[in-house]
Amino acid sequence: MLEKSEGAMMAKKIDLKNEFSEENIRKAYEIEGEKLGRVNIAVLGATGVGKTTLLNQIFGREISKIGQDGKPTTKKLRYHRYNNYLGIWDTVGFELDKLEDELLSDIESQIDNPTYDVQRPHAIWYCVGAYGGNVSTSEFSIIKRLAALKIPVFVVITQAQSKKGKLSARTQVKVDLFTEKRIPIATKKPFIVCVKTEPDAGMHEVFGLKELVGATFQTLSGTAASESFAAAQTVDLGIKDKTADNAIKVAAGIAAGIGASPIPMSDAALLVPTQLALMAKIAHIYDIDINRATMATLAATGAARAAGTSLVGNILKWIPGLNLAGMFINAGVASSFTYAMGKSWKYVCKKIFLGEIPPKYLEKADFLSDLFMAQFKKNYK
Repeated sequence: MLEKSEGAMMAKKIDLKNEFSEENIRKAYEIEGEKLGRVNIAVLGATGVGKTTLLNQIFGREISKIGQDGKPTTKKLRYHRYNNYLGIWDTVGFELDKLEDELLSDIESQIDNPTYDVQRPHAIWYCVGAYGGNVSTSEFSIIKRLAALKIPVFVVITQAQSKKGKLSARTQVKVDLFTEKRIPIATKKPFIVCVKTEPDAGMHEVFGLKELVGATFQTLSGTAASESFAAAQTVDLGIKDKTADNAIKVAAGIAAGIGASPIPMSDAALLVPTQLALMAKIAHIYDIDINRATMATLAATGAARAAGTSLVGNILKWIPGLNLAGMFINAGVASSFTYAMGKSWKYVCKKIFLGEIPPKYLEKADFLSDLFMAQFKKNYK
């Protein structure tokens, strides 16, 4: 979250004379990216159950090369850092007759080692294929040992077969097995997913991803990893919206507490850094890269500054000499102004994330400025 003390720290790192300059915007983007932290997800399970395909779909990027003909895509347990806010643990897959003890010992020694705090998983997705026979005793044993690491374990039944919303008998058997066993897994029940359709294999519809992502986010709620998970995942737009809205409310409260300068968007020692940090954080939440975020922020803040100068100047004309009242109004205006900035900037970032702005318009400052200001007029109260 944004904190008042963090606004003071940001103020020391940026050039307040140039306020919303390209250099300051880039600095804020980098600082907020580091503060956002990194969520680490361990994705485990037997070879060929679709772990990589699941990751690619949820995080909207090629996590690693998808295996061919059932061959493993990794040589051993390893950790990948994909960006500032996403890290993945994966494995060669569990060959239950050969590698169970060896691989589990490796997992327990590596991911539960205090040396690896920055890489320690925040959640484990244990994948089980919906096809095949019963779940082996070894597999239940593995999950129990993973749960003993005090990391939330989500059992994910992948490649689920269904038609017209009804699970196949084979998939339902797997679901019932995990429900009846009452093993120590998060949410007490498995998650059933189908990432892609393959009618010949009985997979007629894609489903279950939002449920898995939503439950993981809920489990991480209240931790720093919840915000980085919101930024990393691309399945549930509502999670990004909720995280951005929370950041906006916090920033608006900080702006009110600061008291503001007579004119918002001027060189206020803490208000400008707070607003810079908010815009940078929202850009990260919607996974907007630094170049695109900088260009759009320059256009948005240029229009916002002009609006703020005119708005507050007109208010203060009505209360000359009333310093106490002036400070009260300034605090209220600073809060409302910051709130409107955040909501309007969120709208722009969301449209960029969804691909609803043609690429050629992303380079047009006037278009971005008009888009931002149209929302600002609706959001400012």
